[in-house]
Amino acid sequence: MKFALSAIIGVMFIALCVPAEAVLMNYFNYAVEDAMVDSARTLTNFGADEQLSIQGYADFPAIYSLGAVRRVFLKFDLSAIPDSAEIVGAEFGVYFTHGNPGGASTVDPHAALYLVNDNSWEEMAITWESKPDFVDGTIDTEKAMVGAGYYKWNLLSDLGQNRWADYQLNLQSNYLSLMLVVPDEDFNNFAIFNSSEAAGNQPYLSVTYVPEPATLMLLGLGGLVLRRRK
Repeated sequence: MKFALSAIIGVMFIALCVPAEAVLMNYFNYAVEDAMVDSARTLTNFGADEQLSIQGYADFPAIYSLGAVRRVFLKFDLSAIPDSAEIVGAEFGVYFTHGNPGGASTVDPHAALYLVNDNSWEEMAITWESKPDFVDGTIDTEKAMVGAGYYKWNLLSDLGQNRWADYQLNLQSNYLSLMLVVPDEDFNNFAIFNSSEAAGNQPYLSVTYVPEPATLMLLGLGGLVLRRRK
C-alpha cells in the first residue's frame, strides 16, 4: 500500500513539475475523408476519386477556359488526442502530382489553405451544392506548385491571414476539416494532388502536443506498474 501511494504521489509530482518539452507527444494520420467539388457539376460527388483537383477559370477567351472552379475538402480524425491537450505544432501535407504548365490566358498554379468549422460533410455525399462554408483567412502562405512532391502548411503559422487557434473545439468534436483552393479562381489554372484513395503519398496531418496532466499521470502509472511487475 505504501508503495502504491508513493507511486501515485510521485507520478502526480512528475506530471506537475516535468518541463513541457519532456512530455511532447506526436500524432500522425492520413485524411479519413477527402473529395473535390466542381462548380460546373454542382450535384456530382467525386469522393471515390484517387485524385484531388483544385482549379480556377476565366470565361474569356472561351477557347482557353477550363470551365469550372474546383475546390478540395479534407477531414482528419483527432480522437486519439486528449480533449485538453495543448497543441504546439501542426503540419498539413498534400502530394502534388501535376498542374497547368502556364501559357496563354493562364496563371501558374498555386494552392491556398482554409479552415472549415463544419465537420458534418461526408466524403461520398459532398457536392458543390452541399459544400460547407470555410473560415475567412488563409492558413500559412500560398504555395507555388513548382514540381511533384509534398507541399506542407504550418497550421499554427503567423504568416497567413488566419491560424488554427481554436483547436480545442476540434479536439472536442474529434475532427478537423480543411479546404484547399487555387487563390486565383478567376483565372485558368489547376493543380492535382493524391487523395486518400491513392495507393501512396496520401494527404496527412502531423500534430505535436502536450497531453493533459491526467493523461500524463496515467502514462506514468502504467510505466511504474510495468516496472513493479518486473
